[in-house]
Amino acid sequence: MYKVLLVDDEPIIVEGLSRSIPWERWNCRVVATANDGTEGKNLIEKERPDIVFMDIEFGDTIGFQVARRLSMQDSQLAVVYMTNYEHYITEAFVCRPLGFIRKSHAEDDLQIAGQEIRRFIGQKYSRFVFGGGTAVVEVPLYKVYAVEIYGHDMVILLADENIRVRDKLMRVEDELEAHDFVKISRGRMVHLKYVTAIEGKTVQLHENYEFAVSADKISMLKSRWLAYKMLH
Repeated sequence: MYKVLLVDDEPIIVEGLSRSIPWERWNCRVVATANDGTEGKNLIEKERPDIVFMDIEFGDTIGFQVARRLSMQDSQLAVVYMTNYEHYITEAFVCRPLGFIRKSHAEDDLQIAGQEIRRFIGQKYSRFVFGGGTAVVEVPLYKVYAVEIYGHDMVILLADENIRVRDKLMRVEDELEAHDFVKISRGRMVHLKYVTAIEGKTVQLHENYEFAVSADKISMLKSRWLAYKMLH
């Protein structure tokens, strides 16, 4: 099941959400609750939830400021904001939340948020099949930093391991491009989500990955990365 964290300075709101929402129907469970921003931030780092329901304003803390800092550490963290102050909604969109729950219209807004939660979870945990025949491997695409060809093999680069499988880049190229991968050379594609810098003819990724970029791919890579950053 997917992990949910609730953060609100009104205990009655936290308890109400915990009890009233059919979390099992969404294949979710509430792993923890918090009543202030500091506690919420600590629990997010400890529990690593998939989705956080967070009040926009509690005490001196602004929820989307917390979410912005956390998203820099975990781009896969999804946030649903809760608020009584609708004037915050436009500003909070900088963190691209899954949705908003107005506390005065909670039941209606939860129906809409639930649809987005299901869509997000489906995308986040979609698995891609590399290889063919009996020699296949399924990998969650959100974990893949890059794919590259060595001889007749494809190497799938993750944060903590590399997976080698017999496959061709041309077979998977179109589908990977649809999931924010960009071809940077004849035999290599990188995931835009993990790009940290483009310097000269080199692209840098998290986990100290660094690759040369073909001269004819530089302009396209920069424009795709810029567009990706504006949307995420």
